[in-house]
Amino acid sequence: MRFSRRVRTLVLPALLAVALTATGSAHATTEPRAGTAPTSAAGTALTAHVRQARTVDLAHWMEQLRPQIGARPLNRIAMPGSHDAGSWSIHNGSGLCRSGDTYDVSRAWPVLAASMAHTQSRPIVDQLDAGSRYIDLRLCFQDGQWYTYHGGPLGGPFFDGPSGTGEASSLARWINSHPFELVVLAVRVTADAADLPAARQDAMTRLQALLPGRTAPYGATGTDGLNPTSPYEAFLSAGKNVVLIDTSDAVHGPRVWPSGTASDRGSYGYPDPQWTDYLEALFRPDVAKEKLYTSTLNLNRAALAREPGPDAGKFFVLASIVTPDITIPNAALHQIVSGGDPHYLLSLAHGLSPRLLERLRGEWGTPPLGTQLNVVATDDVNEDSAAVPSGALQRAVITANTTARPAWTR
Repeated sequence: MRFSRRVRTLVLPALLAVALTATGSAHATTEPRAGTAPTSAAGTALTAHVRQARTVDLAHWMEQLRPQIGARPLNRIAMPGSHDAGSWSIHNGSGLCRSGDTYDVSRAWPVLAASMAHTQSRPIVDQLDAGSRYIDLRLCFQDGQWYTYHGGPLGGPFFDGPSGTGEASSLARWINSHPFELVVLAVRVTADAADLPAARQDAMTRLQALLPGRTAPYGATGTDGLNPTSPYEAFLSAGKNVVLIDTSDAVHGPRVWPSGTASDRGSYGYPDPQWTDYLEALFRPDVAKEKLYTSTLNLNRAALAREPGPDAGKFFVLASIVTPDITIPNAALHQIVSGGDPHYLLSLAHGLSPRLLERLRGEWGTPPLGTQLNVVATDDVNEDSAAVPSGALQRAVITANTTARPAWTR
């Protein structure tokens, strides 16, 4: 979740308006049940490769599909990804990151902020077991300790502190014990201004130390390094199964990849809500949510349909996530009337996921759009609901690897 500049300046007045106008509770949206894969126009039977992709062990899917994906560039392999992977541990009372970009808003209403920052339901290793291979990892360093964070709210400890409870160790154990599963760690670090340069370097140093010999060196084609267009098999031959991206571009080193190696190609929306949007979200929440889902899916489809151009040599991170700005009044109303939903953003994500699954099993999972898929970053990788059973979204993404994937053009 990222808040637009406008919402940061308007959210507090909007929440005040909610408090003054709260008159009832919102009705729950009835979500359509995601069906089975639609029959293709040709009505052809599933190939052996498609059947394998749909039944693969998600914790080992790259290894099991190695014959199909081995020769492909890494940025031409369709893989599930985790948006804000460390936010699973955020809860009311878990604290605030002083240097987080929504700290001021979060401090004004921490309970609401926590419910809007919680994008995953399970630890990072569980997300990896569920098939995710792109980890959006956000770390906050403050008071001598490392935590995950999202916007303003803090999650749990990351690098081991005195209590030895950090999540980094379990993440490293998983990666080290799955040498054929290639994981991209896109790391964003925040800290108080005086500590920020050293903190960014420290995070990269610590991660490389936890993954000895696993992090891939970055370099242009024709050099000793690897890059997004290098085949999956080239990483394995080099004994590397981690790509470490510094999203700030502040840390330089042979095994730290620059942020310019990935692009969302405009698939992530930065809304600019008007007062009418806030009012609609307050009094017609189902309509506002439907607009939110439609906007996300339209941006996604446009990104898939667009020729990559100068982004052809980068990872393509399709941001299939909700941007909840306009729903804040509705979330605040829930807080006022009934104590709120501690997982409000997750509930929004669960409204988007059946719609996303339908498209991945249909137009987006078949040529020509399906050939564009690379990373599909979602909220709640571990969702297990009637509409989206456990692993359904991830298998839909992985199955796209069974289609012909021509080279991107610049």
